[in-house]
Amino acid sequence: MKTGFSIVLGSIVIGAGIAVSGYVTELGKQQIASQKMAACWSSPVTQTLDSLVTQVALSQLKSSYPAGMTQQDQDAVSNSFSATVRNYSFAGAVPDSGTINCNGSIAISYTRPDNSKYSKDQGDIISYQINPSANGWDAEMNQADIPSSLITYVAGAPVSAQPAASAQ
Repeated sequence: MKTGFSIVLGSIVIGAGIAVSGYVTELGKQQIASQKMAACWSSPVTQTLDSLVTQVALSQLKSSYPAGMTQQDQDAVSNSFSATVRNYSFAGAVPDSGTINCNGSIAISYTRPDNSKYSKDQGDIISYQINPSANGWDAEMNQADIPSSLITYVAGAPVSAQPAASAQ
């Protein structure tokens, strides 16, 4: 009789352990998912991303300068260029790789050779990836992550980030 009681009690304890560990695992998965989503807009990622976006976007801007633009004008426009990213969002994770896909909206501005300002902040979405690293997460971006149509040199009248009031 002692043996039967020990087996039943042992089964109950083992069963309870499996149930508790199953719950902890599920809770752990939810915490990991939340951490992955938050990684899209964590401070180290956004700081790295701003630098990457500026490099990629400036490269695209330079490649769109008109053929007759002087080197001095090109340099002046390039030196005035700024790009910022905000409105970060989680776009999904790549199964089994640890890579997370994220999005953000980009705003750009620069001063043209005639000293007029160009700015564009219309919620244009860019994509980027982050990967786990020894320091948390590393952001990655390449030329294709910012559609080339978003960053082009625009000649002409100043354009503001605010839509013009409609005439009635």
